[in-house]
Amino acid sequence: MPGPVAVFQTRYSTSGKKNDSNPQRNLGPFFAETEIGPVALAHNGNLEGAEATREQLMKKGGILQSDTDSELALHEIVRAKGITFRERLHAGISNIPLAYSFVIGRPEGLYAVRDPSGVRPLFMGENEEAYLVASEDGAIRSVGGTVLGEVENGTITVLSSAGVSVFRFVPKTPKRLCLMEYAYFMRQDTQGAYLARIAAGRLLARNYPVPSHSSAPVVVVGTPESGLIAAEGYACEAGLPQRIGLVRDNIELRAFMAPTDEERKITLALKLAAIPDAVKDAVVINVDDSNVRGHTSHRIARLLYEAGAKEVHIRYATPKIVAPCIRGLDYPTAEELFAHHYPTEAAMAAKFGVQSVAYLTIDESRLAYSEGTGQEDF
Repeated sequence: MPGPVAVFQTRYSTSGKKNDSNPQRNLGPFFAETEIGPVALAHNGNLEGAEATREQLMKKGGILQSDTDSELALHEIVRAKGITFRERLHAGISNIPLAYSFVIGRPEGLYAVRDPSGVRPLFMGENEEAYLVASEDGAIRSVGGTVLGEVENGTITVLSSAGVSVFRFVPKTPKRLCLMEYAYFMRQDTQGAYLARIAAGRLLARNYPVPSHSSAPVVVVGTPESGLIAAEGYACEAGLPQRIGLVRDNIELRAFMAPTDEERKITLALKLAAIPDAVKDAVVINVDDSNVRGHTSHRIARLLYEAGAKEVHIRYATPKIVAPCIRGLDYPTAEELFAHHYPTEAAMAAKFGVQSVAYLTIDESRLAYSEGTGQEDF
């Protein structure tokens, strides 16, 4: 599509009604026509206290077209005081809580905004024709771009025909990166993601070896796709063979990212299959990136046993998830979390019907992901 500025968003829904009869209204980017020109906003993250903000905005006469918090952010910005858009943006984001990374399109160029804690990633780059902004540096390289670096937390970066300008809207503080970005969400080719997952897998093997007393061969099988690299690290550290014992059909939707629990189960049933030739008569160590609701692990354990595995042991390359997330991951209540109902590893293993379950602790995860990424702000 021709034009000087383009803003595009792929939606992972963390706000808005899950069973909306018109889900298109919650799709970004969100657009506003103002007296100082058009504004288009795409948002990664989740705003704390969004419902209270929504009520206040509607009391002031605001008209909302969606249920998502991204539209609330757009209203805060365009309704703020200021002669120029940058003045309004600076004033508006002072009222916006964590967590957000914004890409905002204007006639004069792109604005990349990252919250004071840098919870969600944001990168900038360029190619021969344009400046580029994306939530992962791998996305910039995939379209032939050169990565210029991260957008710093607490800054507004303006990319236009005049070049790149950076404005800090709060004093600099340490970042507070979401560990799940590197463990699960990021593409494998984003800088630091591969090494972080390798380091997590190695630490799992050192601290949580498999207590098997069987004479059967022991093999490591990663959960596709985000568990495969951690499985590589585990197998390398433990001196065990890694096998492709699970395959995934080419289904676009990732199970965790499906909007409802029922859709997650359907996606899982369709997407995974075990390879009997890889796991039959073996002790299988299944390495996965994380466990949120338990659906994936329950399905995988069943598939591996049906394919002839003698034993199944599950290892997770992140900590046990025991509390909801309000900053951009889609588990807003404790009730939906597997660990809320099965708080011990023994209880989890019994529920899955496997021999053992183990997780990295919070401190172990910070150590591994810091080692892999070179960042210490998880």
